[in-house]
Amino acid sequence: MKKAISLFVRMKRVIVLMLVLTLLCPAALADTVRENLDAPEHITGEFQSPSGRTHIYVDADVRIPDVACLNTYQVTARTFTLEEAKQGADLHFGPGHYMDANSGTDELILDQQQGENGLVSGCDVLALTEEGLDPLHELTISSEKTMVAGTDYYRANWFEIYHENGGRSDYPGSEDHAREIADAFVAALWPEMAYYGTDPDQSDGLRGRVQGQTGYRFYYARPVDGVFITPVFQEGAYERLLNWEASSFSLPMPYEKLYVDVDAEGIWGLRYDFPIESPILEEENVAVLSFAEIWRIFGVISPMTIMNYEQYAAAVNNALYIDRIELGYMAVQRKDQPARYQLIPVWDFFGKRTIKDETYDQFNNALLTINAIDGTVIDRNYGY
Repeated sequence: MKKAISLFVRMKRVIVLMLVLTLLCPAALADTVRENLDAPEHITGEFQSPSGRTHIYVDADVRIPDVACLNTYQVTARTFTLEEAKQGADLHFGPGHYMDANSGTDELILDQQQGENGLVSGCDVLALTEEGLDPLHELTISSEKTMVAGTDYYRANWFEIYHENGGRSDYPGSEDHAREIADAFVAALWPEMAYYGTDPDQSDGLRGRVQGQTGYRFYYARPVDGVFITPVFQEGAYERLLNWEASSFSLPMPYEKLYVDVDAEGIWGLRYDFPIESPILEEENVAVLSFAEIWRIFGVISPMTIMNYEQYAAAVNNALYIDRIELGYMAVQRKDQPARYQLIPVWDFFGKRTIKDETYDQFNNALLTINAIDGTVIDRNYGY
């Protein structure tokens, strides 16, 4: 009788534990997202326009995070702080080996001025060597905040380490060792960011670039509950913001982007654009379309994205070559509140673009983006 009671008590505890896990995450006991979507690990295919002059070739890995559920999140932009600038300067130059351009000392000052489009603030830190100031080696933070639809909007917002590259050389060691240098710097300042990938061509460009003296470029991105906010080559709303004028309408959030350049002398370049606050969970375990449905939408839409070039006689070899398909998060405007933003799951199709004898194969160039929830196509150049 005692054994039966003991067994009954243990069973009750197991049932209670299962209920708790279910309440914490409805998908905690479900299959993985890949299994739920019935998605392959690799896929091939070919599509073309009605005229047959535009081709889409797919030979791609299908990358899906190893998680049980996908969510949506509230997300807001933030500015860089003086503390971040000081930590970065201490790490990069070494304590006492830099000077604030405004204060003339190692005390950093946030200079603020009212610009034409909003409040401009920044901090400019110069390297201090035995020979004196090195004006070609600096660390800066800068932002321009304006009002759009009654809310603060950051027209520009970056953290940059810049060193004139002339005379510097390729990193002679292994990529792994170069990455250790970059990883340590990022982990010290922004532990919420994680290594995402290595750009073999450093295709974003950086001031001071000298051809043949490139080293390595490492990209970092923000994982949110195990899912990356996918970094892309496109700037999103940033290009529109460069020519922005005061208006009553709101703009999409530019993409968070962080990369670090390492060569023989260490970190010589870093750029972190448009950081965000830690996302706040909004809706858990959102329903998403099956991979088969996303694949069908891609087959219909992808030729249409470039077939307008068929009107030109020189538009031969008009094609996209997809080599990677990735499920991740993207920051977009809320449909009901365009001055606020949320993270949603999206599918990005990466690869290269060809036309005539030209090839465009920038690292992480999203050639097509599809909303994983409703299947709508998102233009990465505009952010919605």
